[in-house]
Amino acid sequence: LKVPEGVETISGKVNILIQAYLSRARFESFALSSDCNYIVQNVIRMVRGVFEYSRKSGWGDLANNTLLLAKMLDRQLWNHQSPFRQFTKRELDDETLMRLDRNTRLTPHILASKELDPQEIGTLVRNPSKGKIVKDLANMFPRQEVDAQIISNPKNCLILQATVDIKPNFKWSEFYHGKTQPFWIW
Repeated sequence: LKVPEGVETISGKVNILIQAYLSRARFESFALSSDCNYIVQNVIRMVRGVFEYSRKSGWGDLANNTLLLAKMLDRQLWNHQSPFRQFTKRELDDETLMRLDRNTRLTPHILASKELDPQEIGTLVRNPSKGKIVKDLANMFPRQEVDAQIISNPKNCLILQATVDIKPNFKWSEFYHGKTQPFWIW
């Protein structure tokens, strides 16, 4: 991507290092690697802060965009890439990941559906041996069943009372999910 400020400026260097981080580039220089880590740690905090501020201020578009950017930085993944890139190279090779990137219809939700069996998924990614792995990984993407009921008489014109029942609908893996899985009701 082009950097409008130029690569010689501080903002240009920050821009390029953030792009390199999202692209999972490897640095040969320890100084660049250190700069990238420092910048990314601070950018993530700043983006989350802007998200919180815009959410509390009622600026929905800005909140949505900063949440999207925060998720990209947290997962070290461009918005247009397949979410399967979050997994290690041990599970999926580059060729399978590129096929999943190209075919935007192959979302984790569709691949986890009961209608598709591992053989069909293997055919879709043109690698029959990876069908079961892709199916198992697709079942690990956090999905929820949400049942929401709006209470008929709101408190006032700005506050609406609702009851929300959320049930997880995915296979938990502490290796990938950690101890908790945060999410926003948006």
